[in-house]
Parts: sequence; C-alpha cells; structure tokens
Amino acid sequence: MTTDSHAPGGTPGGRGPGRRRQGRHAARPSGWARLLSLPVVLAVVGLAVAACLGPKVLAKGQAASSFSLPDINGSGQRISLSDYAGQPLIINFFASWSPPCTAETKLLAHYFRFYHGTVKIIGVDARDNRAAALALMRRSQVTYPVASDPDLVIAARYRVPGIPVTYFLNGRHQVVKADLGWLSWKKIRRGVKAMNRPGPVPSARAATAAGSADLNRGLTGPPSRVPRRTPTRTRLATGSVPGWPA
Repeated sequence: MTTDSHAPGGTPGGRGPGRRRQGRHAARPSGWARLLSLPVVLAVVGLAVAACLGPKVLAKGQAASSFSLPDINGSGQRISLSDYAGQPLIINFFASWSPPCTAETKLLAHYFRFYHGTVKIIGVDARDNRAAALALMRRSQVTYPVASDPDLVIAARYRVPGIPVTYFLNGRHQVVKADLGWLSWKKIRRGVKAMNRPGPVPSARAATAAGSADLNRGLTGPPSRVPRRTPTRTRLATGSVPGWPA
C-alpha cells in the first residue's frame, strides 16, 4: 500500500527526517577537512619560508664574538670567552624547557667528566627559569661552567635560531663546526677532533658541500638525522658511549 512506502512523517522512498539528518552530518567532515587543510598548508608554507629566510648560524671559519656573562650559580663571577684564550672550546646554548636539551646536557656533562675536563665546555642557558636550569644541571651532574643569558643578548650575537645549538671553536676561537639539534657522542667526538686540528680553518665557501649543508640545515637537521625517539630515550640511542651509566 502507499502508506507502507512512507516512513511516519517522512518522504516517498522512506527518506524520513532521521535519514535527512544523517545525510547532513555525513557531509560535515568534508567541510571541516577543507577548513582544517588551510592552516596546515599555511603552516607548511611558513616552515618552508622560515627555512629559507630564517637566521643562519655562524659560518665555518668565522671568529666567535667575545662575551662576558654572569655565572648561573649566582656566585657573582662572570664567564668570559677571553678566559679561554688559546684553548679550543665547546659553547652549548640550551634551556631546561627544551626536551632535546635535557638529553643533550646529560651527554655533554658525561663527556666532560669522562675526559676529566680536558675538553673545555661552556654552557649558555638561554631565556630560562634559573631554578629549573639549576635543577637540570644537578640531575645531569654538570661540572663545566654555565653562564646565564636571560635576554638572549649573546644568543643573538651568535645567530642562534633555536636551541639546542653547539659551536666547536679552535684555539683561535674560530668556528670549525656548528651543530643544531641533538648531539650524539659521535658528533661531539667529531667536533672535538675538528677543533683540535692544526692549521687555518677553511671558510664556509671553501667547505665541502656536506660541511656547508651541515652548517645551514634546519634546527633538527634532515629527516634521516632527526632522532625519532622521545627525549627520555634519546640517551639510549647515543651510540657507543664509554662509561655511560646503565
């Protein structure tokens, strides 16, 4: 009968109000997907533009700028580049709020202790909460000097686009290597070897293509070199680390 072909209060063919509502709801995800795709596209474009136009780190062969910063421990002493005249040096920019820094700081502290301080390191805590930074240093057993740069004065002078950033300087305090992102034991050894190498440092223009890419890559490096593990597990993926605690 004709009455059987209609749902109560519906339309011919059984299309009742419930089915019409289902149709309307089914169409919404595609609308939301279109709306959400715009910010995603803009974010991707923004990252690409930032990678091309963003600040670059100090170039290979460039002289490191002198600085004098207060000791983060509040001792009243100052930490200066001139204190290390004629000595190769590692300068590490970090902050306690950066997950990569928490893993990297522990590794640097272990490296410093393992070689009994023969490799000189200065940490520069950038725009950080002092109490949180000191807590990180205690957990990581940091024994090398750490300076405080709350207003990013020195970070800007060293063209730090983000953290962590580590500079390896030779005895003339010229940049021989710049590392952006996580450090590994292998990267530290490679940088130390470069900063202790005698002779002049080739300019960035004279550097190899691989070296140039190493200096100018993005904050965390190309995808093949980005650690895919969480910061708490990064320390387990640092390679062969002599004396590393279990």
